[in-house]
Amino acid sequence: AKKEGAADQKNIGFREFLRAVFEDSPVQYLVVGVILISTGCVIAESVPELGRVHIVQFQVAEKAVTSFFTAEITIRILTASKPCAYFFSLPNLVDIVATLP
Repeated sequence: AKKEGAADQKNIGFREFLRAVFEDSPVQYLVVGVILISTGCVIAESVPELGRVHIVQFQVAEKAVTSFFTAEITIRILTASKPCAYFFSLPNLVDIVATLP
């Protein structure tokens, strides 16, 4: 039982570390940057000439952004102190629906 407690403390420490990385660090700026890049790609893709010429690049960017936000939401849910409450909060439901491919 003593080893389980030590493992639990390590997991809690790692969860706290991940939470801090996503909430109290420059990672927030990375998230905003990815949102801006995604928005720029959607706008650029809507221009017929750009959409036709750069279709592959836009598809790759869309998959990369979707993967990034899926990982971010998953990490945030797993590190939340109350995962169910976090998952079902309105802003997070909006994020989750927006991330769905």
